[in-house]
Parts: sequence; C-alpha cells; structure tokens
Amino acid sequence: MPSRHISSKSFDEILSDLGDDPAIPDPHGIRKSYPTQNNQTKEMVGSEKRTVFEFPPSLLIKQGVLFLALGLFLLAGGIGLFFSFEASKLDSQTTLQELRGQIHLLNKELLTTRENWELDQEELYEIIDELEVNVHSKIITSPMPKPIKQAIAYPDEAELLRWRYLGLSRTRAIEQAFFHAGEKAVMLSKGEIAIGDWQLRQIDTDAVIFTHPKGKSLTLRTSKNK
Repeated sequence: MPSRHISSKSFDEILSDLGDDPAIPDPHGIRKSYPTQNNQTKEMVGSEKRTVFEFPPSLLIKQGVLFLALGLFLLAGGIGLFFSFEASKLDSQTTLQELRGQIHLLNKELLTTRENWELDQEELYEIIDELEVNVHSKIITSPMPKPIKQAIAYPDEAELLRWRYLGLSRTRAIEQAFFHAGEKAVMLSKGEIAIGDWQLRQIDTDAVIFTHPKGKSLTLRTSKNK
C-alpha cells in the first residue's frame, strides 16, 4: 500500500473535525472547543427567561400608570363609600332623634288628655250626686197638694148670678137698684129680699151686695165695670 503524505495543516484540520476525543492527543491545542449540551441548555433557558421577563420601558410605564389609576379609583370609591356611610348614619341618628321627640310629645299629650278626662269625670260625678240629692230632697220636702174644697152652692145663687145690675136711684132717703132678671126688670130697695133668702144689703153706683143668712155674700157689678 503506498504511503500518503499528509501535511501538518491538514492533520490539524482533521483533528479539529474529530472533536474532543480524549483518545487523540492535541499537543498543539488546535481543536475547536464546542460548548457542551448542558451549557447550551442553560444559555437557551437563560435567553428564554430574559425574553419572557424583559419588558420594554414604555410598557412598564403604562402598566404603572394603569395600576396607579386603579389604586386612585379604589381609594376614591372607598372615600366616597365612607362619607356616604357617615352621612347615612348621621341622617339615621337625626331621624331617630326626631322620632324620639315626637314620641315624647305624644306621651305628654296623652298624659294631659288623661288628666283632663279624669277631671271631667270627677266633675260629672259631682254633678250627678248634686242632682240626686236635689231630686231626693224635693221628693221628701215637697208638700202634699191640699184637696180643693168645692164651693157649696146656695139655693138660688145661680139664678141671682144671672141678674144684671143696671144702676141705682135715690129719692130722698130711699135708694133703689134696678136689675135685668132674664125676661123682666126688677127694682129693689135696700134691705129688700131679692130671691129666696138673698137680701140686698148694699147699693153703690158701681155694684150691689147680696147676703145670705148663712153668711155668704155675692157682689153684682154694673155692665160697664165688668
């Protein structure tokens, strides 16, 4: 087999292509150093991490502004809710105080009405008692009505009452009276019997008096004086 002549340069290139085979010595250090697989994996993972978590500055600023705006919005909402709650609480306390005041006034009015009603009731009882006492006293002290005595009619009294006295006549010492007795005229002197037991006792210009023996008297007046 014929021998080949390989130059040192070609030999170095061959060694370089063979890689890191430890069985082949590399006294001149001409082999190419290739990164190991672990180093390559770490570099790739590091590059991926840098690619994921490295944001542009403008995006970070926008995110910061967004979070700041969101925080301010939440803060403003919380402050609004706090003041709203305080206002509602104050209104509730004011309404409660007003209701308590109204209840107090109603209690006072109810008490006053009750006192007035009790006073009116006492006055009513007093009036009823007075009425009962007055009625009872009137029933006890009222006198019994006296029986009316019927007038005893004397004989010929009714007939004499129908006479009409017309006037008198005086002739010297004689006095005479004139009467209209129904269908006739009658002239009587003083002391003369008129009818039955009735006697002409007195003669005046305006009236005459008849008497009865039992003590009763009867007066007849002229027609113009009746």
